[in-house]
Amino acid sequence: AWKAWSENRAVDLIDSNLGELYPRNKVLRCIHIGLLCVQEDPNNRPTTSEVVLMLSNSTVSLRAPLCPAFFSGRSRLNPEEPIEQQGGMPLSDAISDDISKNEITITELYPR
Repeated sequence: AWKAWSENRAVDLIDSNLGELYPRNKVLRCIHIGLLCVQEDPNNRPTTSEVVLMLSNSTVSLRAPLCPAFFSGRSRLNPEEPIEQQGGMPLSDAISDDISKNEITITELYPR
């Protein structure tokens, strides 16, 4: 999303299946607000009340978003191909240093 936005191609992010169900300018405004919410420096991100105001009032001007916290700078070569097969290697082998791999173990305790 960031790459498309920074290259002035944000309209490419809009799903063509939506057709004309939603006004393009409103969809682009939502993308813009979303990018403001994921900026790397939390101090640059809008507060929840600011987001609500931006979403409910189209006359509120939006500042330009800065680079998001998790931007790998790469995109998938073929979006139709499952990510595990990109480049002919398993996903675990394709992960590079600029992408974080998040793992979690969840233990649920139940009484006897």
